[in-house]
Amino acid sequence: QRVNGNWIDRTAFLDGMVRLRQALDQAKITVIDEVATGEHYAERHVVDLVMHDGARVLQEVYVFAQRGSDGRFVRIEEATVALGDELSASQKTMASTKI
Repeated sequence: QRVNGNWIDRTAFLDGMVRLRQALDQAKITVIDEVATGEHYAERHVVDLVMHDGARVLQEVYVFAQRGSDGRFVRIEEATVALGDELSASQKTMASTKI
């Protein structure tokens, strides 16, 4: 995964997921669009998170990926856009944190 232009490995990603789960109270993911053709995959979803401190993080995520011959993803790239007029403190933290 690439975060703020820097590629992170699986270990760093999993460490970030642990930190997110520790701060997270509720999560809702809504898939808006999804298309796959051959080895190429694209998807768009909205992530709505409520943190333990009551802060809300609302993001739209664009996913572009490639699958290997076994059907598993071999490459995934995501672009995330904060939704709403202003970034909450939690969104600013997530945007700058390697997860």
